[in-house]
Amino acid sequence: MARGGPKAALEHKVNSYNAVEVVDPRSHAGYKGLEEGEAAQLTPTDPREFERDLWQSLQCWRKEGRKGVWLRIGIGASDLIPVAVQAGFVFHHAEDSYVMLSAWLAAEHENKLPPGPSHFIGVAGFVVNSKNEVLCIREKSGPSARLKDFWKLPGGLVDQQEDLRDAVVREVLEETGLRTRFKQMASIQEIHHVGQRAGPAREGTTDLYCICVLEAEDETQTLVPQEEEIAACQWVPVDTLLNSRYYSREGTVFATMFRAAAKVASGNASGLESEHLQFGLAPGSNTVYAADFGSIKSRKSKL
Repeated sequence: MARGGPKAALEHKVNSYNAVEVVDPRSHAGYKGLEEGEAAQLTPTDPREFERDLWQSLQCWRKEGRKGVWLRIGIGASDLIPVAVQAGFVFHHAEDSYVMLSAWLAAEHENKLPPGPSHFIGVAGFVVNSKNEVLCIREKSGPSARLKDFWKLPGGLVDQQEDLRDAVVREVLEETGLRTRFKQMASIQEIHHVGQRAGPAREGTTDLYCICVLEAEDETQTLVPQEEEIAACQWVPVDTLLNSRYYSREGTVFATMFRAAAKVASGNASGLESEHLQFGLAPGSNTVYAADFGSIKSRKSKL
């Protein structure tokens, strides 16, 4: 900070990209390691006090050469949002309990702050039994509920902080009652939503829809459709599904994805396996999806 200049009045930290992260304890108890009791007085509760401290802090950060500012405001402190907007902040993303705002301070340079979250990830389970039948569902509501004799794969959205492989197993269990194990990811569809046709929840976002091959723990178990969402679930012969009027047209999205999944399930093609691996460059571990982990490990051992 410049000598003799003002000190930032707002509690904050500077990250590795030379951007400021403002601590708003009312938006998230314990944020950045603060204890709940310590956090209680760090941010002014009065908008006028917050406005004073925010402008003073912005002046300080500009003199220090900081690139940008992240400001997280909880729903209980929403009266501070107009103050931040007047100071030049814009909305970045929002969750149930807070809104994240950002401001770019280096006016002479292009704004390099990353954009807000832009993708939804959906998963579907392709479960084939020993009779070469695939597990399918009919929904009670939604676009497909109006289609005659329409069967689809069980699945849904991946939850926050949930692995893909866990999400698809969970969705199949919730919608059909069948317990399964993840085997491989067979295909991925990328859908860009432009304009308002996608609805308010998805406008301007992208969907990744992943079909995963699963294995039933006990294929004889009784199927139990989820009462609120699923009208029926049953085993459908793979050929019947692939040759239905909805999935038989060559070169279309679902005809291609379903056939790719059927080849992976039958062992005639390889999909992406999953393993939970140590990150290596820092503490922690993550799930990795790759083709033929066995081959990768054998090459490493030869090296």
